[in-house]
Amino acid sequence: MDTENRSKEITDALEGMVGEDADHVEKRRQEWYDWMREKGKSPLKHEPVAESNADNYYRRLDQLHRAAIEYLNPDDKASLTPDQADELLLLLARDELQKENGGDYSSASKRKFSDALRKYYQLEIP
Repeated sequence: MDTENRSKEITDALEGMVGEDADHVEKRRQEWYDWMREKGKSPLKHEPVAESNADNYYRRLDQLHRAAIEYLNPDDKASLTPDQADELLLLLARDELQKENGGDYSSASKRKFSDALRKYYQLEIP
């Protein structure tokens, strides 16, 4: 299986929100993406997450990080903490965090956001 890592970048929107910390955020996310592509599906067995799934996790985490900054207004905009993640999941469950068009996320989408956060916190990055 080809697990060659690709360079990933945070969105321009997130880069604008985190400002001068963008390089740090991007580096941490790249480490997470590389880990997923190397062994993130089953770390003990060194089984990688499929590229399409890793890309989806990456995109969802970027969305969630932007939502945390917008809805929670943290002092440290460069980090997405477990407490912030919990709050975002509560906002999703209550339909207080919505799509750009103002609509509610489906149950499947909410689960996928939760899965992305779970995968992110599976790897501890200093």
